[in-house]
Amino acid sequence: MNAARHVHDGAVRELAGLRRSLHGMWRLQGLPVLPRGYHHRQLAQELDTTRAGASRGA
Repeated sequence: MNAARHVHDGAVRELAGLRRSLHGMWRLQGLPVLPRGYHHRQLAQELDTTRAGASRGA
């Protein structure tokens, strides 16, 4: 039971991190000027749910 709980807790932490990342990308895409190192085209590609391997809705 402890091993299963450990696996579950790790998956929950990973999901929370992915949700934070997705939300951050979603917010950045709406900015008229992005912080250094970010590009609108890259964000659009990452958020494109029709692309294989793209972020999926959380």
